[in-house]
Amino acid sequence: MEEVGRWGRLAASPVFLYGRSLGVPESALAPGGNSGNPIYDFFIGHELNPRIGSFDLKYFCELRPGLIGWVSERVNPGECGQAGATCPKTGTPATFSRFINHLPAVISSWSL
Repeated sequence: MEEVGRWGRLAASPVFLYGRSLGVPESALAPGGNSGNPIYDFFIGHELNPRIGSFDLKYFCELRPGLIGWVSERVNPGECGQAGATCPKTGTPATFSRFINHLPAVISSWSL
């Protein structure tokens, strides 16, 4: 039953966004997702930038999880994630490289 609740919440978001997009002005609709076919429009995305107030839902739901995965993938230095492994000390070039790799994630998440 708990699994049904998770899938229900997951399915509620796109249904809510599509239903909400039916009441927005024509200028707020995406050109590709405004075909007139409701099934096609639902899957392509009807509204261009769905917002609740100043909170951008598309930015939060698409960009944020991807960047979190990207950063967490680069934080673990390979074999140091294995149980009982000893990690060598990270040098300055590797630390600088990690900082540069994480910079886009930090910059794009700054406004959230």
